[in-house]
Amino acid sequence: MLTIEIEIFYGADYVTGFRAAFPDNTRVVIAEAFSAQAATRAAAAALAADDPPDAFFCIHDQLALGVEPAIEGASLRVGRDIGVVAVGDSVIAQQAHVPLTSVNVATEKFGPATVALLDDLITGGRPTTPVVIPARLAARDSTVRG
Repeated sequence: MLTIEIEIFYGADYVTGFRAAFPDNTRVVIAEAFSAQAATRAAAAALAADDPPDAFFCIHDQLALGVEPAIEGASLRVGRDIGVVAVGDSVIAQQAHVPLTSVNVATEKFGPATVALLDDLITGGRPTTPVVIPARLAARDSTVRG
């Protein structure tokens, strides 16, 4: 997993979920800033480690863009040797050098869900939590093995 240093942010939920799903794997790579350049440096360091990752789950498409040059700099191929999955499914994910497998988290549905929760609170109701907003995986070349 590649993330930034965060305490209160959706990325913190990703880290918590990752550690719950993979309790024996504490490998969380932290970039020092939310930028492709910072992600490149963090991914390059992870790839140079004694036990490098075989894939990166990045909390945002922007960070995943930075992972690509780190992989290529290690003389590896994105998708074939090292998988890359991002969150966002933005245009940049689709148009990356190697198109990125990405999770579309349907951010357009956050607003209506938030308004419904607030309306319940304002009118004295008991909001239903947690609200589950379905996500969709867009599989692309960054996770093709072969």
